[in-house]
Order: sequence, then structure tokens, then C-alpha cells
Amino acid sequence: MRYLELLATVFLIKPVPAWSSGQTTRAVGTPKLAFTDTGIACHLIGQDAARLDEPDGAAGQVLENFVVMELARQLTWAEERGRLYHYRTKDKLEVDAVIQTPDGRA
Repeated sequence: MRYLELLATVFLIKPVPAWSSGQTTRAVGTPKLAFTDTGIACHLIGQDAARLDEPDGAAGQVLENFVVMELARQLTWAEERGRLYHYRTKDKLEVDAVIQTPDGRA
């Protein structure tokens, strides 16, 4: 998937690695991709303010992406270091953002 590497290189997407506590085998280890600019993402999927407000609009996914990217940005200057992960089980239960500190606290 060379194109994903290219998109990450030009900062259009950010891979968010999967988190695992090491105590479970039910976690899915595939990274999640976040679009770095929700405005561009909305344009690409045909969502404007009116469309996002519709019942079948993508407001939930766009908001999730925005929050994950804000957490990633704020981790670059936060006093306490941390790494951003996501968590998903094989049963499709998901936590969109897990922040783990260098000492292992999540």
C-alpha cells in the first residue's frame, strides 16, 4: 500500500497504532487511519455543514476524526509525554483513543 505511505509522508493521514495491554488475544492489531484535516476530508466525501446535519450524514465519523487528531496535536506539546493508540476487539467493540504514558499508564 505505497499510496498510504505517500499520504502519511505529506501529512494527509496519520496512522494510529492499535493498543494492546498484552493480557488479551481478542484485540485487533490493525492501525486506524485518521485524516489530518477534517475540512478536506469532508470535501472529499461530499459533506458540507448542511449535509453533516442530516440523519445519514457523516457527523459522527467526522467528529471522531477531529477529536483524535486534536489529541495527537496536543500530545506534541503536552508536559506529560504520551502515545496515541486505538483499541478494537474482534467483536468490533472500539475505543477511539487510548493515551499511554512512557511508564505504561493508559
